Amino acid sequence: MDLDKTTGNGPNSLTLSGLEQSCYTSTTETLRIEKAVVQPTAGGSASHKVPHRELFSGRTASTPVTAPTMPRSRRNRSSHTNPSSVVQEGRLGQRRNKRDEQWDSRFNEVVQYKTKHGDCNVPQSQGKLGKWVSKQRIAYKANSLAQDRIDRLSSVGFKWAMKKAVQTVPWETRFNELAQYKTKHGDSNVPKSQGKLSTWVSNQRRAYKANSLTQDRIDRLSSIGFKWAIIATKGGSGPTVLWETRFNELAQYKAKHGHCNVTFSQANLGKWVSRQRAAYNANSLAQDRIDRLSSIGFKWAMKEAVQAVPWETRFNELVQYKTKSGHCNVPKSQGKLGTWASKQRIAYKANSLVQDRIDRLNNIGFKWAMTGPAVPWETRFNQLVQYKTKSGHCNVPQSQGQLGTWVRTQRKACKDNSLAQDRIDQLNGIGFKWAFGATKGGSGPTVPCKTIVDGASVKNGDCASGPALPLPDEPIQYVI
Repeated sequence: MDLDKTTGNGPNSLTLSGLEQSCYTSTTETLRIEKAVVQPTAGGSASHKVPHRELFSGRTASTPVTAPTMPRSRRNRSSHTNPSSVVQEGRLGQRRNKRDEQWDSRFNEVVQYKTKHGDCNVPQSQGKLGKWVSKQRIAYKANSLAQDRIDRLSSVGFKWAMKKAVQTVPWETRFNELAQYKTKHGDSNVPKSQGKLSTWVSNQRRAYKANSLTQDRIDRLSSIGFKWAIIATKGGSGPTVLWETRFNELAQYKAKHGHCNVTFSQANLGKWVSRQRAAYNANSLAQDRIDRLSSIGFKWAMKEAVQAVPWETRFNELVQYKTKSGHCNVPKSQGKLGTWASKQRIAYKANSLVQDRIDRLNNIGFKWAMTGPAVPWETRFNQLVQYKTKSGHCNVPQSQGQLGTWVRTQRKACKDNSLAQDRIDQLNGIGFKWAFGATKGGSGPTVPCKTIVDGASVKNGDCASGPALPLPDEPIQYVI
């Protein structure tokens, strides 16, 4: 159909003209459009912008006018309108009824649980029922649980505050268990590892201390030798041995060793002795215990128990050591003499050793700087002879350890003119090389090509074999 724009009552008024006569049967039938008309799209469908009010009157069924299209936003709002309030209330009621049915079902399960177990304390490990029970307590605490539900749960003995159900064992039962324990072990000091009986015993001591234990129970416990005061061990594995027992062990120790100076490393007895001294110094040890310990010669200050060995005695022991070993380098592993020798060096460095003692130690060849026990020169020489017999030469690498270091020291001493002539002769006698350098790769030593003797250059030849060069009376110049 043709749409022609005509002037109307308003500036934007549009009128349809040129339509077929069959479109309208009455001159009073008009179509009024207040907005605009959009031309058909490429697909052939027409989209109309129409007014909020459309007036069609007397239109026949054969009218070919396309129905106006509503904007998308309006279509969406129209298609998603909420159901009526009656429908909404019906749906809410259905949901509410379903939740009530679920709650009633869980409640009945709780009732069945109580019938079977005697309580409503369903653990969470019980699955869904345990979680449901926990949620009821949470809702109750948050004041969000309906009163009718509170009443129903309370009517079946539901506990709103949940604690572990502890079945109280009669006092008489625990007392009989303790009596049996004493018969078996000889005492009532039940260790914690014993479980519930130990806890019960601890509760009796606590009640006794708080004056809340009846006299009848006190008498019964005392009749089986129950100890009301007991100290737990540091590790908590059980009670300590009674003071009397440790005292008897100390008396036996003295009978065997002649004193009560038990070292801390002596395990339990040593620690007990140390605690007695600590308690004595803190004025917390009972007088009767002080008297008993003093009666067996117990030393309250440990330093008094250490009898200092006179300096003269240790010096004489050192003289004997040198006579036997050829030197005064006593290792610390030698015990007290080694410790004493080390203390003399420390005192000498600190300028706290009297001159008389310094002189006496010097007279026996005491070394003030000690890096380690010296091995006699002859011992090292014999090791070098064995090395040459095995290897064919005396060029011991430093990687060989102490022998390699000793060989290097001999060369250095010879170069510094501090090596005795008899030692030089002994080393020459086995073909010892005085000039010695390291190979480039570090895998072994090399012997210099030349040695200067009396200003003349002398070839040494191969380092592994050959006679040793004769040594002149004058010092040799080495070319390294």
